[in-house]
Amino acid sequence: MRSTDHMAGVVSHRSSVSAGTTASPSKFTFAGVELYVGAREVHVNGQVQRIEPRVFDVLLHLVTHRDRVVSRDELLRLFWKTEFVTESVVARCIMKARRVIGDTDAHAPLIKTVHGSGYRFVGAVKASSSHEVPVVAEPAPRRYGAGPPLRVAVLPFRNLTTLSELIWVEYGLAALLKRTLESHGNVVVTPILEVVAALDGKFEHLTTAQCADLVAEIAGVGAVVAVQVLSRDAGFELAYEVYHRTEVWRSGQVCDTDLTRMTIDLAQRLGHALSSGDPQPPSWPFTSDAFANEAFARAMQAIEEQRQLVGLRYIEVCVATEPHAFEMDVEHVAALAAVEHPETLLRAQAVLSRACEGGDIASQVRLLRALSSYHQSVGQYPQARDTINRALALLGGTQDEHLAASVLLQSAELALGDLDLDLALQLGRRVMQIARTVSSDRLTSHCLRIEGIASHLRGDSEHALEVLKRSAEMSRMLKLQHADLAQTQHRIALIHRDAGRLDAAIEAIDQAVANARHAGMPMRLAQALLVQMLVYTEAGDEANASKAMQQLESPQLESLRCGRLLSRLGWAWLSWRAGRLDDALRELDELRPLGRQFPPLWFGFGVGLNAGAAIAGRRFELARELIAEIESAPMYEHDTLLQGLAHFLHAALAHAFDRRAETWLLLRRAIAVAPPGLVRANACLAAVWLACEEGALSEVPEWLAQVSAWTEQHPSGVMALARYRYACGDWQQAAELQARYVGHWPAAEVTDLHRDWLAIYRRSATAGRSEPIPPLARLFTLRM
Repeated sequence: MRSTDHMAGVVSHRSSVSAGTTASPSKFTFAGVELYVGAREVHVNGQVQRIEPRVFDVLLHLVTHRDRVVSRDELLRLFWKTEFVTESVVARCIMKARRVIGDTDAHAPLIKTVHGSGYRFVGAVKASSSHEVPVVAEPAPRRYGAGPPLRVAVLPFRNLTTLSELIWVEYGLAALLKRTLESHGNVVVTPILEVVAALDGKFEHLTTAQCADLVAEIAGVGAVVAVQVLSRDAGFELAYEVYHRTEVWRSGQVCDTDLTRMTIDLAQRLGHALSSGDPQPPSWPFTSDAFANEAFARAMQAIEEQRQLVGLRYIEVCVATEPHAFEMDVEHVAALAAVEHPETLLRAQAVLSRACEGGDIASQVRLLRALSSYHQSVGQYPQARDTINRALALLGGTQDEHLAASVLLQSAELALGDLDLDLALQLGRRVMQIARTVSSDRLTSHCLRIEGIASHLRGDSEHALEVLKRSAEMSRMLKLQHADLAQTQHRIALIHRDAGRLDAAIEAIDQAVANARHAGMPMRLAQALLVQMLVYTEAGDEANASKAMQQLESPQLESLRCGRLLSRLGWAWLSWRAGRLDDALRELDELRPLGRQFPPLWFGFGVGLNAGAAIAGRRFELARELIAEIESAPMYEHDTLLQGLAHFLHAALAHAFDRRAETWLLLRRAIAVAPPGLVRANACLAAVWLACEEGALSEVPEWLAQVSAWTEQHPSGVMALARYRYACGDWQQAAELQARYVGHWPAAEVTDLHRDWLAIYRRSATAGRSEPIPPLARLFTLRM
């Protein structure tokens, strides 16, 4: 629907036609095309052509002002005045206009693209004031068989996948199926809106057969097509039924991973069956219609709300419907990059070349930013940095502050990955200045997240939580920003987990997983699922931990290198905790080359897990190699977390060789160097245990004070506190705490050693005297 302002713009450009002529032309003729102003029709070689109202207006404006270049800004101002759109809508409109008038010769175009400026109509035009509009007979529909056309209705698809990101399939795929069926000349398909009206809101409450009967009766159709979308291990299934005179006339299924391709394939099958049965399927040349425009509008809305997968699916429907208009677009490439689509680089290079040829700096910058994000997500960090630096170099050629902010934020994300926290904060402050200028809550939310992550990495967890919670609240305002919220909640979950607050960590990571899934961004989803599995395992919730692991091992995530790395690391961790140490080590041996391709993930979790398993499995040379890898990492000098981890692993090695003095020295270094979090907590709990073995309890209260949440919620902390209470002679409380530990874990997690300690504590409480407890064979016996 066009607005009053838009109509005023059209009237103004029409009135300008008469300014330079004695009579206002009512018809323009060029290259076999007749453009009738009053009737608003386009005839090509005597045949009337379908054309959207806005496309007609833009074409008429270009023809009327053929003496000059018409800028994109002018077209946006006149015809999209009240709508929030980007310049890409103009390019799509021009493509449609070219297709209608047959402007296909790139060497001799009718509408010429003037790079960096706009468009100019350069064809030879004859203007006339004739008011006659020829009556053109509508062409007979193509038929591939005898008999009258069969009237068919398509029900909305039923989404039975339980995947909320596939909400678009109900009407998106139904409309695509309708358009494809219409390519068969002996089939007339009832408009989707008429089907919806016939159902009258009853679709969710009636069976498929009842819906088919209702639509057949009200819409007067001969056949009704019903389709269900189901999940399958390797993709999806479209299960279909065709109802003819209230009976199921034909049924079957189509299986694949691409819903758009499956829908087109299904439509071709049904088209043959419902029409003449011609053995060769006809081609399906689609024309522009309201459905494609609506689908694209929904795609852009989904991308704006960071539901990238939904946006991409809508775009794919648009591409299938109007391939020439939609297959090349910046938004399309950005959506592909966000979901790590394998065609990202190919499509990006094509669009980038076009943007470079046209001097379109803004599109180049947006594409480079999307490409940098893609390279980062697939572990290509040097390429990510090079690409974002190219984007930074081009920023001087654009005045778009939002675009500049997005590039600076991507650069800050990479700086955080390199642990260059000063650079990340500096870039964040620059973006905050822009956010204040343009009053953008979203940019402010981004900046707060960067500040929160940097604070967490520096050990200031309280400040990190404060600013991250503010960031999360801003991401919920207006349109929910799913990807931003997923990142923020992920970091909040890590802070709570590091502090031993498992209940709060579970709440945050559950929200992070849900938002990452809504965003349709597989790398973020895989990272969130790994943390979800870790936290549920530490909380002793075996069922939910198993559920998270199953999702992490899904074919969709394991098809990505990052997803495969994270799922295999999770599997190794679970194997070690279940006592299958040899299995864990074998998996880690195979995984190391892949892990080193993702430095932030490898140094954040993988290398510590591998070194710990190596020490527990007495593969001491491998452990030393891995510790040396940590110490030689580029970020080691300014990363106190890695320094603390190296000291703790050295302490575990020294303890394995019974070098007690060296163990104590290294544990104290780890406690002093590591920021508050997982490494320092593990070092404190190990020190508590060793102090209890030696009867040197003076420093234990200080160490326990640093991990107070652990001793309240985390099983490892509860077990260490039980050991301390036993050393202090409080045998009954020690038994109660150890019983909490043994009863908390799944049976596979509790070893005979843990049960032996519980038995000793109980006997001591009954007898009123202590029994000797064998010393730890390895620090990792504590299962931290």
